Amino acid sequence: KGTSDPDWGDDPREGGALNVIFSDKGEGERALPPGRYHVTIDRGFEYSAFEKDIEVAAGKVVALHAELERTVDTAGFISADLHLHAMPSPDAPQELEDRVRSLVAAGVEVGVATDHNAVTDYAPTIEAMGLGARLASVIGDEVTTKEVLWGHFNAFPLPADLPPIPWKSTTPTNIFAAVRGAARN
Repeated sequence: KGTSDPDWGDDPREGGALNVIFSDKGEGERALPPGRYHVTIDRGFEYSAFEKDIEVAAGKVVALHAELERTVDTAGFISADLHLHAMPSPDAPQELEDRVRSLVAAGVEVGVATDHNAVTDYAPTIEAMGLGARLASVIGDEVTTKEVLWGHFNAFPLPADLPPIPWKSTTPTNIFAAVRGAARN
């Protein structure tokens, strides 16, 4: 109704990107220019969503409180994302804290780091944010070949502090051998 969508930019920072805010604690505050907005609050597909039209006046705070109901019974199942990119990948400007925040906000319970040609461990970030009870992580590497283009190979679980799996001038056979060797250590 005449008010532009908020835009926190393409590079996610402090939970905000484009017109979306991710909160790992289910609370937060964000400045908006005066105008009318349609707000949606959700927590992934297992929960109901809350929607409300609000009007923001200059210098005023609009408080929202949403009670989300669990609507999908996932007992005995785990919600996982097996292909994640963050700052270590050249195509993902998102800092690890913001990736973790977005996973928790969406109800993902296990995240597998698969940054391009980088072995990434989300565990120290999850621990520092106090979110270990809500999110577990798996260390991985998306081996993205170069100088012979074989494609992308997601490899996990891998040990922490492992150098990237060799990705230049290699073959799928060598990639699988390197991954199997790393997994044994």
